[in-house]
Amino acid sequence: MGCGAATSVRRLAEASIDHLVDATGVHRGSLYGVFGSKRGLFLRVGRVEQGA
Repeated sequence: MGCGAATSVRRLAEASIDHLVDATGVHRGSLYGVFGSKRGLFLRVGRVEQGA
């Protein structure tokens, strides 16, 4: 994982759900509906970063 990716992962880990909702414009219910939790979103981002 490069420096930029590590910084992105750290920022995601530190972000609140409210910050994610505000930054993406996605409704809280949609975020939970697709990813189940902030952890689920975090894991999905990790898979995308790894090219999976």
